[in-house]
Amino acid sequence: MPQVVLYGTRFCPYCTAARHLLSTRDVSFDDISVDSDMDLRRETCSQLVSLMNADQAVLVDVRANADYQAGHVHGAINIPHTKIATRISEIEKHREKIIVLTDQMGQHAGGAGKEMTKQGYTVRRLSGGMSEWQQQNMPVVQGKKASPKKS
Repeated sequence: MPQVVLYGTRFCPYCTAARHLLSTRDVSFDDISVDSDMDLRRETCSQLVSLMNADQAVLVDVRANADYQAGHVHGAINIPHTKIATRISEIEKHREKIIVLTDQMGQHAGGAGKEMTKQGYTVRRLSGGMSEWQQQNMPVVQGKKASPKKS
């Protein structure tokens, strides 16, 4: 079987589609990133609100459940960064949307984003995390668990 080499960026929708297609067809390929900035693209609080209101993005909060319960963005899905690899299937139904990750200040979103990008998701991070969200007096909800239900 011939080896495929994909030279692409993480943010190009065509590159993401090509990765997904190759993966679903069990084609072996080398994924060579040509991103000049290896960090995840950042979205501001207002950009996140616009994307979510347009149903173009889903927010995944990668903080520990206790931190999430203390206050999170309405509609956020809680998957702690330590469990991304084992719980990534919970967001499969959102694969065509932009996945925006948030944590407290940005310390864990990068690692979680790397794992999700390898799985073919288009991933960004919330600039400044929940700290920035709260500094801008954006609304938070408490207590309610917004993780997807398992069938």
